[in-house]
Amino acid sequence: MGYLGINMSGSSIPVYSTNIEDNTRIGSLGYKERFAVTSSGPIAIVIKFVNSSGNWVDGRLDVDADISDWCEYLFVPGAIAARVFRTDRTIDMYNSGGSYVGSFPAGTLVEPYDYSRSQNGTRHPDFLRIRGLYDSGQNPINADTYGMFIDCKIRYNSGNTPVYGDWN
Repeated sequence: MGYLGINMSGSSIPVYSTNIEDNTRIGSLGYKERFAVTSSGPIAIVIKFVNSSGNWVDGRLDVDADISDWCEYLFVPGAIAARVFRTDRTIDMYNSGGSYVGSFPAGTLVEPYDYSRSQNGTRHPDFLRIRGLYDSGQNPINADTYGMFIDCKIRYNSGNTPVYGDWN
């Protein structure tokens, strides 16, 4: 399982083809651009990102690329102990098999499954694994949400996702 990443370095980060021998630059990640890390190792970080043509494609970052995990930018709303992401549009929830479960309105607070590292889906790398959901009044939403996934829709717009952290 990978994680959801964001470029908070303040500068553009080059993205290369996944073929290490080829080493062709295929794009870049702009400041505050979101992407999905699908694997990470001692040689490279493999990602899914939106390229300049608007396509959701595989790419590779240098292992020392200055990227951040979404969970480094959680909100602490105050009335609840949870640390959360906020939403500004309707969000869709899916089970671990990728089947649609339901939708929740803008203003829903999303608690990630793990605070130290966001977890994304294997088949849907721009899905965020969650622990729970709260309404805009910070009340728990009584739905079976533990271990479910929220579609963050990075594949459609990597600069403006319906789920966001304290990076705006």
